[in-house]
Amino acid sequence: MASPEVSVEYADVLVVGGGPVGLVTAYQLARNLSHSNHCIRIIEQHAKSSQDQYGRAITLFPRSSEMLDQLGLADSLAHQAFACRETVNFDSHGNEVEGRGWAFMQNMKDTQWDFALVLRQKYQEDVFRKAMKKEGVEIQAPYALTDIQVLQDVKPGDYRILATIEHGETRVKSIVKCRYLVGADGGKSFVRRAMKIPFDGSSTEDKWVRIDGVVETNHPKPRSYCAIESPTHGNVLWAALDRGATRIGFAFTSERQKAYKEFNEEAAVQEAIASVQPFSLKFKQVDWWTIYIVGQRIARSFFVDDCIFLAGDACHTHSSGAAQGMNTGIHDAVNLGWKLSLVIQGLASPALLHSYEAERLPNVRRLIDYDKAISRLMTMQLPENWTGDPKADPNEVLGKVMAEAAPFSSGLGIYYEQDGYLNVSAPQTEHISTMSTPKPLTPAQTHALFDILIHHQVYAEIEAFKYPATIDQYGYPFRKADGVQSTSPLLQNMLNKFALCNPAIRNFGEAWWSEKIQTLVARMAEAELSESYDKGAIGSRKALATAASSIAEYVARGMLGGYSRARTNEGKKEYDTSKPEDVIQGFEELVHESIYGNALDDLCEKVKATPRLEDHSSSLQAAHEYMLLNAASFLHHVFVMSPDGQYLVRLLENLHRLIPYTVIKQTLRVGNAATMINGMVRLVLAKLSVTAMTNWIGLTNNTNDGMNLLQQIISTVLAWDTSEFQKRASKLETSRNAPDKKVFKAIKTFVYASREKHEAARSQSISESKSIVAVILETADPPYKIDAESLNEHQHSVAMEYLSTYLSIRDREELTKVLCKSNPDVLTSTIRDAVAAMDPVIRAIHNAVDLSGTVTDAEAFITDLIKTAKPKKKGGYRSRDASKSRPSSPDPASIMDQEASDAPTVEEFVQLLKKHAPSMHKFLHQVTKNAPDLADDYLVYAKRIFSEFRVDQRALEAEERGEGGAGNMTAPLHSIFETLSKEKQEELKELLDKHEKHLKHLKSTSQSRLESIMRPTPSSSQNNNGTTHGPGMYLARWNALLDSTLISPATIHGPVRRGWEVKGELDGKGLKTNTTLLSDRPSKRDRVSAMMADGTGDRIERKERKRDGLEEESMEVVWESLRDGWVGVCRGLEIMGPD
Repeated sequence: MASPEVSVEYADVLVVGGGPVGLVTAYQLARNLSHSNHCIRIIEQHAKSSQDQYGRAITLFPRSSEMLDQLGLADSLAHQAFACRETVNFDSHGNEVEGRGWAFMQNMKDTQWDFALVLRQKYQEDVFRKAMKKEGVEIQAPYALTDIQVLQDVKPGDYRILATIEHGETRVKSIVKCRYLVGADGGKSFVRRAMKIPFDGSSTEDKWVRIDGVVETNHPKPRSYCAIESPTHGNVLWAALDRGATRIGFAFTSERQKAYKEFNEEAAVQEAIASVQPFSLKFKQVDWWTIYIVGQRIARSFFVDDCIFLAGDACHTHSSGAAQGMNTGIHDAVNLGWKLSLVIQGLASPALLHSYEAERLPNVRRLIDYDKAISRLMTMQLPENWTGDPKADPNEVLGKVMAEAAPFSSGLGIYYEQDGYLNVSAPQTEHISTMSTPKPLTPAQTHALFDILIHHQVYAEIEAFKYPATIDQYGYPFRKADGVQSTSPLLQNMLNKFALCNPAIRNFGEAWWSEKIQTLVARMAEAELSESYDKGAIGSRKALATAASSIAEYVARGMLGGYSRARTNEGKKEYDTSKPEDVIQGFEELVHESIYGNALDDLCEKVKATPRLEDHSSSLQAAHEYMLLNAASFLHHVFVMSPDGQYLVRLLENLHRLIPYTVIKQTLRVGNAATMINGMVRLVLAKLSVTAMTNWIGLTNNTNDGMNLLQQIISTVLAWDTSEFQKRASKLETSRNAPDKKVFKAIKTFVYASREKHEAARSQSISESKSIVAVILETADPPYKIDAESLNEHQHSVAMEYLSTYLSIRDREELTKVLCKSNPDVLTSTIRDAVAAMDPVIRAIHNAVDLSGTVTDAEAFITDLIKTAKPKKKGGYRSRDASKSRPSSPDPASIMDQEASDAPTVEEFVQLLKKHAPSMHKFLHQVTKNAPDLADDYLVYAKRIFSEFRVDQRALEAEERGEGGAGNMTAPLHSIFETLSKEKQEELKELLDKHEKHLKHLKSTSQSRLESIMRPTPSSSQNNNGTTHGPGMYLARWNALLDSTLISPATIHGPVRRGWEVKGELDGKGLKTNTTLLSDRPSKRDRVSAMMADGTGDRIERKERKRDGLEEESMEVVWESLRDGWVGVCRGLEIMGPD
């Protein structure tokens, strides 16, 4: 609700956007409704003085003119416009060719407006604004819409919309409480994005240029609508404009673009002159010019929540090839305006409003289909679905397509399907959405399909970051070339919706993202860290990437599909945290009420009042128990069950030893926030080297000035690893029965070769079913080229291990270069700028909390985490557990230090979290109590995040009819699925049924494991071995990605393996590649270490991993069949800029 200082105003309709569509809509409403009883408001983000002086849309076809005539606007437009009655088409030699291009315009009959009105948008808007002002409504600018809330408990037709608007200059905010809202705010519509309406479609790499001005020419018919068939610029538009001006429009191909480092007005004039050859052209005056990307997009819905509409470019964008943009928008405005007027006056049922989408959406789809063909033909390309002569002349085909589309383009042939909203004797109350039709998938099948597509899409986006180009195609907030579609739409959505609005992050400028983070990510990709396939086992990067994906896919699924509004169980008054069913139900109630209720407000108030969990409601305690158990399960899986778990423990321990906790705590005790922040920045980021000193004095200006403390810690840990691997490599080279030295030389050369060389070898290994080492040796340059058949089995194993070891060495060298030795040092400046941007948040926390004590708590937690994650002796003591504090020695930790026999259990991690949870509770209590402004900011942030998981009204209605399965994404999934052949649909339905059973089994298994953890502990510890498998379906989804990973064949000739076949093998980290160095009789310590690397050697674990891996493989068919359509849907979700 509004705070007292924010004014609240009321309106029947708020129109957002002051272009032709918004103006015509607002004008109609003002004209039809009583001024004394109704209020219409229209806002525009930009002051008119800052908008393009001329430019944009120019052509009104007959049907648009007829509609505007009915509204009393056409005469005013005609008085200023150029009336175009003649068209002409010239070939590349300047010869007139009949029946092509715009010839259809000469055959627009059966209307008094049998010509096109050509008037630049600036002048059209002037006419509309003056007419609207006469009706008592004036546009308010500059005002931007910044937030929309729909009050679900207020019935449709009442004031259920809270629209926050902000003045562009004074930044004063106010709230408009309205009954209906019309989003006519253009292709980057805030309304569409705020209502989470996907914008399906795509863009091309084609760019078009439009330039207006007064010209001199030898063109024989300059005052006409003309097409010139240019061999270099496509089908060029020559359009006579009002006031004696002319517009030239042409395709600007990628080849032409290469000639310009910067495309400016001068370049646009030069290209325009070249495009109209053989005719001469000289610009006496340039009024306006633009360059833009060609693409087609359509909003999935034009009417949502029974109160919010989209119109014009806000719900459909396309090329200007057929001059349909403004005409289609005018049709939207007129169709919506009269219906909304009748409903507001009570002269028609609100159900009439649903006919707006039912009528306009099919016609927009027809337009999009035509435009896809026309826009390609205008760039001298045949349509994508072209089945005719592949050598056909695009100009000739264009003439035929435009003639075919003439009734639609002129607007005179547009029709609406018969519906039940008009000419009915009784008020209609049923929504179109309730008219049930047979669905292609059952809810269970839809749920399974949604799971598969999200699962594959999220991981595909994460995996793509191994290529440098990925970050350049990511989208906002990173820099992306115009017209390039995001290749990471789901990740981009999550970053924008969940991270960029974080109070601590929202002040990071666009330069920070595009110049700092984008550079770091690109450098990491350029480093080309090693692949699991080459190593012969699952690498750390693969394990971490798949872990991130398994969690991100749940967020993405909730973001797109929403969390069901229906309650599966009624809430209880009291919950027992010792009962698994109560714990699960308590968590579900917390999530549901956080999304649809007031749980976040209640939680914030309670946390502010007390740090004790016991003082909270029983439902919150149950939810807390559920989250704690799952967090413990996740930590156990990461550090114990995952293939690189013990290596990660060792890495964490090394980092823990090097962090100067004492100095950090002393710095944090400084009372003045500014001094404390400055001290911490100096401690962590200051560089201590001779070069840094001479730079500071001014004697030198070398950007490579050594390393700071953070980089020293990173490089030291990586150096310790590298040293161990180099020792291992030396042992392999000198081992008994080792292969020829040429083998090692060839492998070393390959490791440091280019990405192209690595990918070629990998591809050959897969296609020929040969080990990667065999391919390396056989494709090496002389003198290292060796016949792989000359190696025996043992020598081949040594070579494989040597490759894995050297890949690990190179990985660490590259990481050190990127993070610690790059020039310029982007990492340091990135952190420094981030701290500066987070200054207000850091100050608030410093004033509210004893940060020194917080660091002490964190240090104790990490110390206990490392101890818990290590295997224990039979006697129950941890290996190397001589001290309860962290070791003070700077020497590296080693997995070989372990002398153990029992793997840690999930219950031990549960006890770890229960021990340290009060520290987190205390921290949150102090922040909310002592920094109320910051707490309020984070409460708003939390509400915003949880609002992203709401399902819309249509999804709820579908769910109630038993037609759901994927929430908000049910209808799009059904649409994609229906594009497949009947035979393919039946094939995939069987797989979807199988996958749904698999998901149910995973859920059942997760719940049973939760119950096993919560079982009362027997009095004798000897009877309780603990649990080695924790709850969480996401763990199975993680394993599925790992277990389906392709791995090099183990022998010279052999099948490519999958991750589940090699889970226990080692990959060059810690003990992960020492199999050939072990004696024939490995020690107990070696066996235990191998067991830990193999997920404790559990038979159940191996069986489940094989099952998950095979399930992942079988579902590849579903992904491949629907990938293109699904990726198109996801790309329609791209967020173009800040809210």
